[in-house]
Amino acid sequence: MLVLWIVVVAPLLVVEWRRKWPAIRVLLVLMALFQLWVAQPSPYRALRNVINLPPGQRVTTLGESDSVRVDDYRSGVHTLWRAVQWELEEGARDRMIAVAVLVWLAVSPIIPRRSSRSLKPDAGIDEAAA
Repeated sequence: MLVLWIVVVAPLLVVEWRRKWPAIRVLLVLMALFQLWVAQPSPYRALRNVINLPPGQRVTTLGESDSVRVDDYRSGVHTLWRAVQWELEEGARDRMIAVAVLVWLAVSPIIPRRSSRSLKPDAGIDEAAA
């Protein structure tokens, strides 16, 4: 998904900054919201990932020591917690980029832009001679 953001969204942000087209702004907002929806962590996705794990990949001990083993219920709870933490870490970069795009779209209208139209038009009269 990160490549999609770099290839598609970055040029759209540049076009939006230069041209101020409302359709591009709406498209960027919708793309960012879609990315937030896709990258949202889901306990159900984590549950699907851990439901068929072999016993060797499940959490069977508390902490770093192998001396305290946990029962099957606690093993399932700790394994699911580890999977949810992985889900949070996995989509963090995509969520951060989507929020950054939304923040840029919110802030960009108040940033002053230099344009060639704001320059003084050349009337062809030399001020030193006048």
